[in-house]
Formats: sequence, structure tokens, C-alpha cells
Amino acid sequence: LNVADPHNWVALVAFLVTSVVVGHLSNRLKRQTAEIAGRQRETEQLYAFSKAMLLMDTSLPAGLQTAERVAETFQCAGVSLFDSSSGNIYKTGAIRETEIDESLKRTAGDGTRRTVKGDTVILPIALGSRPIGSLALKHLTCSEGVLRALVNLVAIALEREQSASIASQAEAARQSQEFKSTLLDAIAHEFKTPLTSIKAASTSILSGSLRPTGPLRELADIIDEEADRLTTLVTDAVRISQIEAG
Repeated sequence: LNVADPHNWVALVAFLVTSVVVGHLSNRLKRQTAEIAGRQRETEQLYAFSKAMLLMDTSLPAGLQTAERVAETFQCAGVSLFDSSSGNIYKTGAIRETEIDESLKRTAGDGTRRTVKGDTVILPIALGSRPIGSLALKHLTCSEGVLRALVNLVAIALEREQSASIASQAEAARQSQEFKSTLLDAIAHEFKTPLTSIKAASTSILSGSLRPTGPLRELADIIDEEADRLTTLVTDAVRISQIEAG
């Protein structure tokens, strides 16, 4: 390389500096573009996952559906979800190892993040300060913010299932209570008819022209008093059923 004019050395250096600066700026722009595209993809994945959580089938376990949706939406090789309330572990994909189960339970208990076999991360799931489970993800590449958002969405899904279960149990208990009140009311009304007849008969015997004497009189008095007591008990039962029915 022969440069005769010293001015050409200045031009050559300027060209070299310019090419280095432009190359650096171009690489930085490419990285920023890739980061923006990655954040956009992660945002779309979180939106798709949250939408899938709202459309879950209530007849199937929420834990199993959540694990399947995570693996499908985030293209994860395997997902394992531990639900502390039920004690169930739901698995999908390439996670089949039994040693993952113990790590899931320990993570749910102490709230410590773990990495198993180098490619599986186990995250604690908490609602506020209350631990409710843990989530194992195999071969998942995403930002830390996406992991936190994903765990929060999973926590909401598990809490929704638990709330729905509590509401279902409360509704079943309410219906059982209503049935019991209705049955008690029906039985009480059925008792009232023969009790009225017994009371009328005993009163007629005691106040009639042929009043019994001796032991017969005593037995008639017992029948009359016990009929009054049974009538009082039946009336109280009817009132209780009315109070319980609102």
C-alpha cells in the first residue's frame, strides 16, 4: 500500500474511523431492534396466555390447563405446576423426572428460586405474601420481567379455581340447608293433622258426658298433655324452618 500524498493519509484515517463508528451504530441499532422485537413477542405471549386463562374449561383442573397453556404459549419444552392447596402436581411436555416433585414442594414451602439440571428453573408462586405453589419451566428463554408476570398470572389462575371451588361448596351447602328446611316444614305440617285429631279426641273424652274415672281418667289426661307438648314441638319446628329459609 503506497500513499503518496499526506492528505490521503488523513482521508484514509477518516474513512476508517467513520466505518468503525457506522459499524458500531449499525450493530447497536440491530441489537435494539432485536430487543424491541423480543419485548413485543413477549408482550404478545403474555396477552395470549392471559386470554387463554380467561377461557379455561371449568370442568377440568385449572392446574393442568395452566401447565399446558404455558408450554404452548411460551414454546417451553416442559412445564410442571404444584398446587399447594390440593397437593397435586400437573406435568406436561418433557418434564417427567420424579426428583422435580421434591424441588417443587421445597420451593413452594420456602419461596426460594431453584435451578435443576441446568436447564429447568423452579419459581415460587405466591399471592401477596402467601405461597400457593411453584412452577417448573424447562428450556424457557425470556426476560426476568416476563417470568414475574407469568408467575403472577398463574397465581391468579390458581386462586380463581380455589375461589370457584369455595363458592360451589357454599352453594351446595345452601341448597342442602334449604332442602332440610323444606323437609322439616313438610314433616311438621304432616304431624299437625294427626295431632289435631288426637287433641280433639282427648278433649272430647275429658269433657264429655261419659267422663272416664280412675286409671282411664289418668291415661286420658296423659294423652291430652302429651298431645299439647307434641303440638308445641311441631310449631317450634315450623318456626325454625321459616327462620332458616329467611
